[in-house]
Amino acid sequence: FKILEEGIALSPSDVDAVWVNGYGFPKWRGGPMYYADNDLEGKLPYLLSRLEYYYNKYPNCPHFKPSSLLIECVEKDISLSKLWKNKMTPIH
Repeated sequence: FKILEEGIALSPSDVDAVWVNGYGFPKWRGGPMYYADNDLEGKLPYLLSRLEYYYNKYPNCPHFKPSSLLIECVEKDISLSKLWKNKMTPIH
């Protein structure tokens, strides 16, 4: 989520391509962003709560700090792909 938030990757599918082809993420999972949207459906609040727990426990470890995109997905009860599509759609 943070890599999108920081503008390092342009889309969730870019993140998936790097993880599947570069880091060995299981292809059958489709990449971490796809996995989060499909296999973790309804589990993002749990992911957020665990990140918050570890960030509170280890505040000097910034990689535990939840991204604002994850927080927004949980608050709006929406998948990353739907949230990202809405964010990237130009408003006329």
